[in-house]
Amino acid sequence: MKNGKLPLSAKTAPKSNLFAEKFGNRLAIPEAVQNEIDSQNLAARWVAANTLAANNGYHKNGWVAYKSKGTNVGDFRFGTDPEGVIRRGSMILAVRPMEIHESHKEFLAERAQAPIGKDRKAHQRQAAKELRKMAQDSGINTVIEEGDEDND
Repeated sequence: MKNGKLPLSAKTAPKSNLFAEKFGNRLAIPEAVQNEIDSQNLAARWVAANTLAANNGYHKNGWVAYKSKGTNVGDFRFGTDPEGVIRRGSMILAVRPMEIHESHKEFLAERAQAPIGKDRKAHQRQAAKELRKMAQDSGINTVIEEGDEDND
């Protein structure tokens, strides 16, 4: 015990999710809908409805609201509206093509392996230096900045 806390190795994992057992998982995708999505070679996830509404259906990672082609359409008890959009509270079921989904997962895995801290800044300086050299050799007059573009 350190600072009154047990180490992670001494803690036990919960035996089960009692809430899900008693009330069900409201974000579980119904099997019929999941089969419908899989048959179209799409990846699915829940996204915030207010984010899609605020951006007129645009999501920065390419997710679009899924409209069911007949499964539970119009069954309001299951969160499906007459247009086929499936809702759970403030969440909407969204999809994107599996190729884009896999590509994004690869990008995230590469970014997770990128250098961090001082090593990352040194890496960015070196990459910017190489890019400036390539631009100069090509006769291109431009400004090349260092840093992350994800931190906007």
